[in-house]
Amino acid sequence: MAKKKEPVKAVKKAVEKPPAPPKPNADGITLKQKFYKGVVPPAERVGQIIRELQDTAGMLHIGLELAELLPEVAGDASDLATVNKSLRSEVDVLRPQVERYQAQIKAQQEEIKYLKIRLGE
Repeated sequence: MAKKKEPVKAVKKAVEKPPAPPKPNADGITLKQKFYKGVVPPAERVGQIIRELQDTAGMLHIGLELAELLPEVAGDASDLATVNKSLRSEVDVLRPQVERYQAQIKAQQEEIKYLKIRLGE
């Protein structure tokens, strides 16, 4: 019978081994230093936060301006709806004429085919 390793020995070996020291990046900064101590000096970070807040405020200002223009745009949209309705009515009037022209063209094409066949005879 083969001897089985006792799990206690493997656990003891893992416990006896000290943890590996953190590996530095190319900058020479470990991940722990980067995330816990911070790479960016506090004064610069405050500046970054202020710039981000200004950008957000700018976007909110633009949003408010757009909200003020919305009634004007809605008025233009109603004008566009009226124009669209009138164009649709014109299309409805012109559609039968277009269908007649298409039928005439098809009849002429058939006549041309017939004449070509007769000339070929």
